[in-house]
Amino acid sequence: MTGAHKTLLAELGASITALVFSSAGRWIAVGTAQGDVQVWDVLHRQRVARLEPDVGLPRSLAFTPGDAAVLSAGTVNSLAVLSPISGHRPPVRFGSLHGAIYFGDGPFGTGTAAAISKDGTLVATGSFLGPVELYDATSGKLLRTMDGSFTDTFSLSFSNDGRLLAASTASDGIAVWSVQTGKRQASLFGHDGDVCCLRHSPAGDVLASADDKGNVVLWNAATFERMARLNVPTSTISDMSFSRDGQTLVIGGGHGNGMLVDVSTGRWIDHACRQAGRNLTCDEWTRFVG
Repeated sequence: MTGAHKTLLAELGASITALVFSSAGRWIAVGTAQGDVQVWDVLHRQRVARLEPDVGLPRSLAFTPGDAAVLSAGTVNSLAVLSPISGHRPPVRFGSLHGAIYFGDGPFGTGTAAAISKDGTLVATGSFLGPVELYDATSGKLLRTMDGSFTDTFSLSFSNDGRLLAASTASDGIAVWSVQTGKRQASLFGHDGDVCCLRHSPAGDVLASADDKGNVVLWNAATFERMARLNVPTSTISDMSFSRDGQTLVIGGGHGNGMLVDVSTGRWIDHACRQAGRNLTCDEWTRFVG
């Protein structure tokens, strides 16, 4: 199924490599192929800042709790934390995350994918070079290496309650681990290509994943059942992020703008039933919705 879509941002001047909404929904941070991170005002659709994280190509972005800073992980295996408006290294500490942290010399592992738990106490990292690792955000102490993790991690996402960590990979679909034990809880398969990114919805009930063929799959975050699958009309998907209400995904990729995709399954089903003039059959439900 193809979701309704339109664009959010004006032309960025380069392909999108990473993006994320702030928790309050005021800003969206966008990493580009030029190596910068642009912060946009969502309401007015205007750029308010251009940040230089110096992490190579930004591959993963996250706002720290309270949206006080933007965490960027990049292709030179480093993390940088910047003010979303001034671009300066924030004077207040977010645990050990302050200024620039280089994986080779600093406390936070080796990787180009990073995620922060919602309460700000944990940092997860992953990459093409090493396993998925979990760190204490205050001390920088390595807490555990996730069981059976791989060396081709594209994206990481904590569940809203901080109990689970999901990772998307090139070779093993989607893995979900217990944060407390590091044991794998589920393996999800529903894509035709490499699973390049994934995000939990703001309410925490949906896990969205996207592949390099332009497909987005929505999973029930509690049961891991597939809810829906849609195709996005773009040549590439590099990252995505839910809007604050969880009804829309912003898709980033080679098109150089933020594509808005309606992911409220109720609207798709209602539209399909209206078009057919009847309820969907079980076969049609499986074929067109999930």
